[in-house]
Amino acid sequence: MSVEMEMTLPTTPRVIMLGNSVMSATRWMVSMEGKVFFEPEQLHDFATTLAVFFGSHYVFNLEYEESASTTLEMIQRFFVRINPEEGTKCSAKQGTSRKTGSVVKRKVANISSRIPTFLQRLAEFEWRTSN
Repeated sequence: MSVEMEMTLPTTPRVIMLGNSVMSATRWMVSMEGKVFFEPEQLHDFATTLAVFFGSHYVFNLEYEESASTTLEMIQRFFVRINPEEGTKCSAKQGTSRKTGSVVKRKVANISSRIPTFLQRLAEFEWRTSN
């Protein structure tokens, strides 16, 4: 195994890219429980890797990691089109305020308030740059 594969991996599922950048990566892996579960020979492109990554959360009934939960929820709902009627994979009841650093109670909502804002800005950007 190479030096990159010998490093300590987190227990939560991760997408691992091999290459100089995300755009030029040619090999992908998925790790879970600190071990690589899907080798580069098994995952041929980023779409397959993303499917395995999201599938692992559902098969093993895992919650998204708090620091990435909003982004993963957006990808799940708006790009992958997995839209449950109720519930969420980011169910932490408390979080750390970015402004004050103190522990605060999270708002209960099916979709993060940041997602519609992001999608609106993305649509405006596409409209402005499509000419």
